[in-house]
Amino acid sequence: MSIETFREKVNLNIFNSKETVSLIFRILSSLVAVLAIGLLIYTVGFPQNDESQKIEIFFIKFLFGFIS
Repeated sequence: MSIETFREKVNLNIFNSKETVSLIFRILSSLVAVLAIGLLIYTVGFPQNDESQKIEIFFIKFLFGFIS
């Protein structure tokens, strides 16, 4: 199988499942938005220590990574 044939098969599979992939990303985007709001409430509303700040930074990096 040549690389062109493989690429064509992958592209056809992606195109055929476009609606499903779009739905999954919309659901994931909604979950990430809720997580971001919850993280904001947690950061502002509760006292922070070193351990919780490390966890917050991890989630912030995850959120920015998902968005970009």
